[in-house]
Amino acid sequence: MSDGSDSDYSPLPEDIINIADFYYPSDDVLISNGAEKSTEWPVMHKAKEITLKTIIFKQSSFRIKFDLWGGDPTHLVSAQIYKNGTAIGTLWTRNSKSYATFIDNFEGPWEQNDTIELWATRGTSDEARVQNFNICGTKNVFKNTLT
Repeated sequence: MSDGSDSDYSPLPEDIINIADFYYPSDDVLISNGAEKSTEWPVMHKAKEITLKTIIFKQSSFRIKFDLWGGDPTHLVSAQIYKNGTAIGTLWTRNSKSYATFIDNFEGPWEQNDTIELWATRGTSDEARVQNFNICGTKNVFKNTLT
């Protein structure tokens, strides 16, 4: 007799797509938007965007990496990770005409169709460039040990 709880719920094959995947941070690239993008905006402006299309466990965590270039020793450029239009990451700055990789780890909550965005500004420089915008992680594999 059922008490109305779903504590013993076992998915049927057609329900399998409704099980959320759980991710934890690693250096394995899951989604990439790698092409170089230049921005000449003097204020923060969205340069790149990735949409999470997969159903994921809300408390999953991801490592997000990107490369930032621009400026010279007297001019700064900046970049920052945003989620759905809101800043969530470290504000990174650079003042060298070479690329450097920046990394932040983020824990949910996440929803399907969330956007993860890379915003950048040229600041006091002529331009800023970003590339290799990567969402990284490893999918946790759960094994059914019930017999």
